[in-house]
Amino acid sequence: MENDQSFQNGQGVTTGQQAPQFVQPAQQPMQQPQFAPQQPVQPAQQPTPQPVYQQPVQQPVYQQPVQQPVYQQPVQQVQPVYQQPVQQPVQQQYVPAQPVAQSPRLVNGKNCAYCGTLNVADAVYCYNCGNYIDPAYAARTCQTCHTLNAPGVAYCVKCGSPLAAGRQAMPAQQGAVTGYNPAETPDTYESSYDGGAVSNFLHLLVVILFSSITLFLAMPALVCWYFRWETSHVRINGRQLEFDGKGIQLFGKLVLWSFLTIITIGLYGIFRMPLNLQRWRTSHTHVAGYRTPEGNKGESKFDGSIFGLWGVNIVRVLCLPLSIITLGYMGAVSKRYRYAWFAKRKIYDGQPMKFDGTSGQLWGKRIVWLLLTIITIGIYTAWMMNNVKKWRYKHTKFTAPGMFPAPAIQQPLGK
Repeated sequence: MENDQSFQNGQGVTTGQQAPQFVQPAQQPMQQPQFAPQQPVQPAQQPTPQPVYQQPVQQPVYQQPVQQPVYQQPVQQVQPVYQQPVQQPVQQQYVPAQPVAQSPRLVNGKNCAYCGTLNVADAVYCYNCGNYIDPAYAARTCQTCHTLNAPGVAYCVKCGSPLAAGRQAMPAQQGAVTGYNPAETPDTYESSYDGGAVSNFLHLLVVILFSSITLFLAMPALVCWYFRWETSHVRINGRQLEFDGKGIQLFGKLVLWSFLTIITIGLYGIFRMPLNLQRWRTSHTHVAGYRTPEGNKGESKFDGSIFGLWGVNIVRVLCLPLSIITLGYMGAVSKRYRYAWFAKRKIYDGQPMKFDGTSGQLWGKRIVWLLLTIITIGIYTAWMMNNVKKWRYKHTKFTAPGMFPAPAIQQPLGK
């Protein structure tokens, strides 16, 4: 027991045999921590931060096929293939003219001044482009509606299309045709009517009397005779008008119109015959001495419709009771509206007309004429009718008078 206690108190060192036996087992557990820090755990932590999974995400292998220039080269190769066939038809436009040039009629043929196509000797229009072959007229022909315009006009008087291309095609030929004034406006020369009141009254009296005596068989010839006389006294922008209608022509139309009037129980004669007579008269009215490049008279026509004429008559009926309240002013308004409607729908030798009179001007003149008629107990009626006709023609003008040759007698306004 003492020995055990002395060993526990550290005093058993003196016993040499038993001391090493107890010292060695005590030192062995002190060496056991050498097995505790062994490193088998450390290799298990190394695979987790492996960068092997980050490299495939940033691989540039997938970016290269997107930017490959292989797909751009075929697009550039196809473009010239589609451009060449488009230019080939442009070069073949003049090919049809080559076999035609072998025709005997083209030995003395004429070349178009606009496109250069060879046409037959007696051709007026180019069969390729439709323009006038004469260079003096090709430069002034509208490429949209083929209307021949006056020299120096910038826009077509019919459709309003620019004529710059036509003037650039033949700039040296603009002054080839003499007698035209490109700077002329509708107010340069005055429109007038110089028929006398007595002469007008006598002509109307002869038409009525002889038509009644001949049972209206001579009426077509008498009506043409009166139209010819009245037109010979009319000047539009200084240009003398002429009427070339024949009595036999009007006779055939009156027979047809009368037959249709009988069938329709008078309706055709009331609503349609006045419009047809106005169309026939306008188609035979031309500018005296004017001829187209092919040597013919220009086209004159009246394009008013029956519904438009009905509207004019309705306005006239509505203004009749108001004319009494307004001392005749509304009557002048309806009369002016009628004159303007007819003028705007007339075309003489390809040139439209216009009317620039006002209702106030006509109203003031009608008051004076009415007072003179009352003072003269109705004798002034013939002069009043003639004065109304003079006022009407004075304010009727061409929209582009420079198309026609300048008048040889009348002087421009202001000179």
